[in-house]
Amino acid sequence: MRAVVAVLALGVLAGAHHGKGRAPQSRGLPDEVPADLVERDGYVLFDGVAGGKGPPANGPARFTPPDVTRADVFEEDHAALLPEQVRIERRWNSAGEEVWSYPVGTRVVHRFFLKTAPRRLFELRVIEKLPDGRWAFGAYEARGGAHLRLRRRMVHEVFDVELPRGRVGVEMDRLHPESCRLCHAVHSPQAYQYRDKEHAGPCGFGPANPSLLTGWAPAYQVRHGYWPFATLSRAQRVNSMGWGHALPPAL
Repeated sequence: MRAVVAVLALGVLAGAHHGKGRAPQSRGLPDEVPADLVERDGYVLFDGVAGGKGPPANGPARFTPPDVTRADVFEEDHAALLPEQVRIERRWNSAGEEVWSYPVGTRVVHRFFLKTAPRRLFELRVIEKLPDGRWAFGAYEARGGAHLRLRRRMVHEVFDVELPRGRVGVEMDRLHPESCRLCHAVHSPQAYQYRDKEHAGPCGFGPANPSLLTGWAPAYQVRHGYWPFATLSRAQRVNSMGWGHALPPAL
Protein backbone atom coordinates (compact mmCIF):
# COMPACT_ATOMS: atom_id res chain seq x y z
CA MET A 1 0.00 0.00 0.00
CA ARG A 2 2.83 2.41 0.86
CA ALA A 3 4.43 1.70 -2.51
CA VAL A 4 1.18 2.58 -4.29
CA VAL A 5 0.90 5.82 -2.32
CA ALA A 6 4.50 6.69 -3.20
CA VAL A 7 3.88 6.09 -6.90
CA LEU A 8 0.73 8.22 -6.84
CA ALA A 9 2.56 10.97 -4.96
CA LEU A 10 5.34 10.91 -7.52
CA GLY A 11 2.79 11.42 -10.24
CA VAL A 12 1.34 14.39 -8.37
CA LEU A 13 4.78 15.89 -7.87
CA ALA A 14 5.77 15.31 -11.46
CA GLY A 15 2.57 17.00 -12.61
CA ALA A 16 3.14 19.87 -10.21
CA HIS A 17 6.67 20.24 -11.55
CA HIS A 18 5.29 20.94 -15.00
CA GLY A 19 2.61 23.27 -13.66
CA LYS A 20 2.83 27.03 -13.74
CA GLY A 21 5.27 28.51 -11.25
CA ARG A 22 6.72 25.15 -10.09
CA ALA A 23 10.51 25.34 -9.77
CA PRO A 24 12.44 22.09 -10.27
CA GLN A 25 14.14 20.68 -7.18
CA SER A 26 17.50 21.09 -8.96
CA ARG A 27 17.12 24.89 -9.23
CA GLY A 28 20.45 26.40 -8.19
CA LEU A 29 22.57 23.43 -9.26
CA PRO A 30 24.84 23.61 -12.34
CA ASP A 31 23.84 21.85 -15.58
CA GLU A 32 27.19 20.02 -15.62
CA VAL A 33 29.79 18.94 -13.07
CA PRO A 34 33.20 17.30 -13.57
CA ALA A 35 33.17 13.51 -13.52
CA ASP A 36 36.04 13.63 -10.99
CA LEU A 37 34.21 16.12 -8.74
CA VAL A 38 34.64 14.05 -5.54
CA GLU A 39 38.39 13.54 -5.95
CA ARG A 40 39.10 17.00 -7.38
CA ASP A 41 37.34 19.02 -4.69
CA GLY A 42 38.37 16.98 -1.64
CA TYR A 43 35.08 15.36 -0.68
CA VAL A 44 35.46 12.93 2.22
CA LEU A 45 33.77 9.54 2.01
CA PHE A 46 31.40 8.35 4.73
CA ASP A 47 29.49 5.17 5.50
CA GLY A 48 25.78 5.16 4.77
CA VAL A 49 23.22 4.41 7.46
CA ALA A 50 23.03 0.69 8.15
CA GLY A 51 19.98 -0.80 6.49
CA GLY A 52 19.21 2.30 4.41
CA LYS A 53 20.07 2.43 0.70
CA GLY A 54 18.82 4.82 -1.92
CA PRO A 55 17.24 3.18 -4.98
CA PRO A 56 19.38 2.97 -8.15
CA ALA A 57 16.22 3.44 -10.25
CA ASN A 58 12.58 4.47 -10.17
CA GLY A 59 11.09 1.15 -9.17
CA PRO A 60 13.05 -2.11 -9.15
CA ALA A 61 15.61 -2.63 -11.89
CA ARG A 62 15.25 -5.87 -13.89
CA PHE A 63 18.29 -8.03 -14.54
CA THR A 64 19.03 -11.02 -16.74
CA PRO A 65 19.92 -13.75 -15.95
CA PRO A 66 17.24 -13.75 -13.23
CA ASP A 67 19.67 -14.65 -10.43
CA VAL A 68 21.52 -11.32 -10.85
CA THR A 69 21.05 -8.89 -7.93
CA ARG A 70 21.61 -5.18 -7.43
CA ALA A 71 24.79 -5.97 -5.51
CA ASP A 72 26.14 -7.86 -8.54
CA VAL A 73 25.73 -4.83 -10.80
CA PHE A 74 26.13 -1.68 -8.69
CA GLU A 75 28.65 -0.42 -6.16
CA GLU A 76 27.91 2.74 -4.17
CA ASP A 77 29.65 5.32 -2.03
CA HIS A 78 28.75 8.54 -0.20
CA ALA A 79 30.83 11.67 0.42
CA ALA A 80 30.38 15.16 1.83
CA LEU A 81 32.13 18.52 1.65
CA LEU A 82 31.69 21.76 3.60
CA PRO A 83 32.71 25.26 2.57
CA GLU A 84 36.32 25.98 3.53
CA GLN A 85 36.86 26.33 7.31
CA VAL A 86 33.10 26.19 8.00
CA ARG A 87 31.53 23.78 10.50
CA ILE A 88 28.23 22.04 11.15
CA GLU A 89 26.65 23.26 14.40
CA ARG A 90 25.42 20.59 16.81
CA ARG A 91 22.75 21.35 19.41
CA TRP A 92 20.07 19.53 21.41
CA ASN A 93 16.42 20.45 21.55
CA SER A 94 14.21 20.43 24.64
CA ALA A 95 13.50 16.72 24.16
CA GLY A 96 17.21 15.94 24.24
CA GLU A 97 17.32 15.18 20.51
CA GLU A 98 20.45 16.18 18.63
CA VAL A 99 19.93 18.57 15.71
CA TRP A 100 22.49 19.72 13.18
CA SER A 101 22.51 23.12 11.46
CA TYR A 102 24.17 22.73 8.08
CA PRO A 103 26.01 25.75 6.64
CA VAL A 104 25.13 27.12 3.23
CA GLY A 105 27.26 25.30 0.67
CA THR A 106 27.14 21.90 2.40
CA ARG A 107 27.20 19.25 -0.32
CA VAL A 108 26.44 15.54 0.04
CA VAL A 109 26.90 13.18 -2.90
CA HIS A 110 25.87 9.59 -3.58
CA ARG A 111 27.64 7.79 -6.42
CA PHE A 112 26.63 4.63 -8.27
CA PHE A 113 29.25 2.62 -10.16
CA LEU A 114 28.87 -0.31 -12.51
CA LYS A 115 31.01 -3.21 -11.29
CA THR A 116 33.00 -3.47 -14.50
CA ALA A 117 36.77 -3.99 -14.42
CA PRO A 118 37.74 -1.24 -13.76
CA ARG A 119 34.49 0.01 -12.25
CA ARG A 120 32.65 2.73 -14.19
CA LEU A 121 30.75 5.72 -12.81
CA PHE A 122 27.05 5.40 -13.63
CA GLU A 123 25.38 8.26 -11.75
CA LEU A 124 26.19 11.04 -9.28
CA ARG A 125 23.43 12.39 -7.02
CA VAL A 126 23.97 15.74 -5.34
CA ILE A 127 22.20 17.53 -2.50
CA GLU A 128 23.33 21.07 -1.70
CA LYS A 129 22.28 23.61 0.95
CA LEU A 130 21.53 26.88 -0.87
CA PRO A 131 21.51 30.49 0.40
CA ASP A 132 17.70 30.61 0.36
CA GLY A 133 17.69 27.90 3.06
CA ARG A 134 16.42 25.00 0.99
CA TRP A 135 18.18 21.86 -0.18
CA ALA A 136 18.54 21.40 -3.93
CA PHE A 137 18.62 17.86 -5.33
CA GLY A 138 20.02 16.68 -8.65
CA ALA A 139 21.04 13.49 -10.44
CA TYR A 140 23.90 13.65 -12.94
CA GLU A 141 24.37 11.09 -15.70
CA ALA A 142 27.75 9.67 -16.66
CA ARG A 143 28.05 9.26 -20.43
CA GLY A 144 31.75 8.54 -20.76
CA GLY A 145 33.03 12.14 -21.01
CA ALA A 146 34.87 14.45 -18.64
CA HIS A 147 31.60 15.99 -17.39
CA LEU A 148 28.29 14.71 -16.05
CA ARG A 149 24.98 16.15 -17.22
CA LEU A 150 22.05 17.04 -14.93
CA ARG A 151 19.02 14.89 -15.74
CA ARG A 152 15.92 16.85 -16.73
CA ARG A 153 13.55 13.94 -17.40
CA MET A 154 13.14 10.29 -16.49
CA VAL A 155 14.67 7.92 -19.05
CA HIS A 156 13.92 4.24 -19.64
CA GLU A 157 17.13 2.36 -20.41
CA VAL A 158 17.94 -1.16 -21.56
CA PHE A 159 21.61 -2.08 -21.78
CA ASP A 160 24.14 -4.88 -21.34
CA VAL A 161 27.18 -4.64 -19.11
CA GLU A 162 30.26 -6.85 -18.87
CA LEU A 163 30.84 -7.89 -15.27
CA PRO A 164 33.33 -10.34 -13.75
CA ARG A 165 30.53 -12.95 -13.74
CA GLY A 166 29.85 -12.34 -17.44
CA ARG A 167 27.44 -10.29 -19.55
CA VAL A 168 24.38 -9.03 -17.67
CA GLY A 169 21.26 -7.35 -19.08
CA VAL A 170 19.78 -4.37 -17.24
CA GLU A 171 16.39 -2.70 -17.74
CA MET A 172 15.52 0.26 -15.55
CA ASP A 173 13.93 3.70 -15.29
CA ARG A 174 16.62 6.21 -14.36
CA LEU A 175 15.75 8.23 -11.26
CA HIS A 176 13.03 10.80 -11.97
CA PRO A 177 14.27 14.39 -11.55
CA GLU A 178 11.67 15.00 -8.83
CA SER A 179 12.07 11.72 -6.93
CA CYS A 180 14.36 13.20 -4.28
CA ARG A 181 11.80 15.86 -3.40
CA LEU A 182 9.10 13.19 -3.14
CA CYS A 183 11.14 11.17 -0.64
CA HIS A 184 12.23 14.12 1.47
CA ALA A 185 8.89 15.95 1.34
CA VAL A 186 7.14 13.19 3.29
CA HIS A 187 9.51 13.61 6.26
CA SER A 188 9.90 16.82 8.26
CA PRO A 189 13.47 18.22 8.16
CA GLN A 190 14.04 17.43 11.82
CA ALA A 191 12.52 13.97 11.54
CA TYR A 192 15.15 12.90 9.11
CA GLN A 193 17.88 13.98 11.44
CA TYR A 194 17.33 11.69 14.38
CA ARG A 195 14.23 9.54 13.92
CA ASP A 196 14.15 8.15 10.40
CA LYS A 197 17.42 6.38 9.69
CA GLU A 198 16.58 5.70 6.08
CA HIS A 199 16.51 9.42 5.30
CA ALA A 200 18.79 10.64 8.10
CA GLY A 201 20.30 13.70 7.18
CA PRO A 202 19.97 14.66 4.37
CA CYS A 203 20.68 11.36 2.64
CA GLY A 204 22.29 9.59 5.58
CA PHE A 205 24.25 12.67 6.63
CA GLY A 206 22.92 13.52 10.08
CA PRO A 207 22.85 12.59 13.80
CA ALA A 208 21.14 9.26 13.08
CA ASN A 209 24.36 8.12 11.42
CA PRO A 210 26.95 7.67 14.24
CA SER A 211 29.75 6.84 11.79
CA LEU A 212 29.92 10.52 10.80
CA LEU A 213 31.45 11.45 14.15
CA THR A 214 33.63 8.37 14.48
CA GLY A 215 34.79 8.02 10.87
CA TRP A 216 33.95 10.92 8.57
CA ALA A 217 34.91 13.75 10.96
CA PRO A 218 38.41 12.40 11.80
CA ALA A 219 39.06 11.76 8.10
CA TYR A 220 37.82 15.27 7.30
CA GLN A 221 40.22 16.73 9.86
CA VAL A 222 43.13 14.90 8.25
CA ARG A 223 42.10 15.98 4.75
CA HIS A 224 41.17 19.62 5.47
CA GLY A 225 43.02 20.44 8.69
CA TYR A 226 40.09 21.17 11.03
CA TRP A 227 37.30 19.39 12.94
CA PRO A 228 34.09 19.85 10.89
CA PHE A 229 31.70 20.17 13.86
CA ALA A 230 31.04 22.98 16.32
CA THR A 231 29.11 22.18 19.48
CA LEU A 232 27.14 25.15 20.79
CA SER A 233 27.77 26.06 24.41
CA ARG A 234 24.93 25.68 26.89
CA ALA A 235 24.24 29.44 26.82
CA GLN A 236 24.33 29.54 23.02
CA ARG A 237 21.94 26.61 22.83
CA VAL A 238 19.48 28.17 25.27
CA ASN A 239 19.61 31.51 23.45
CA SER A 240 19.21 29.93 20.03
CA MET A 241 16.17 27.96 21.19
CA GLY A 242 14.57 30.82 23.10
CA TRP A 243 13.96 28.92 26.33
CA GLY A 244 15.81 27.73 29.40
CA HIS A 245 14.68 24.13 29.82
CA ALA A 246 17.18 21.65 31.19
CA LEU A 247 19.43 20.42 28.42
CA PRO A 248 21.94 17.60 28.21
CA PRO A 249 25.57 18.62 28.78
CA ALA A 250 27.66 19.59 25.77
CA LEU A 251 29.73 16.77 24.35
